[in-house]
Amino acid sequence: MFDFCGNLEFFGAEPATNEGTQVVPLSKKLFDARLELVATLDPAGGIGEVDDDHEPEFDAELRGSLLSTLHLVSSSANDCVVGAGPD
Repeated sequence: MFDFCGNLEFFGAEPATNEGTQVVPLSKKLFDARLELVATLDPAGGIGEVDDDHEPEFDAELRGSLLSTLHLVSSSANDCVVGAGPD
């Protein structure tokens, strides 16, 4: 909140402050969801439940696609982190 022309001081107003909330970026939420899905589709026994109706070929294709996406996202993030330091 901005005190324009000292109005808060003049009227003796002391507005309540709010610390706000920490927002998790959408990119992190998507990365975490993809990672959890990969773990669920892991043929070695993931963390999730798998129905008897699932198709192993589709699961493997989806898992591979998700892993490729996660690799691309994490490798591009590494480039940003490495390039952010002082010269």
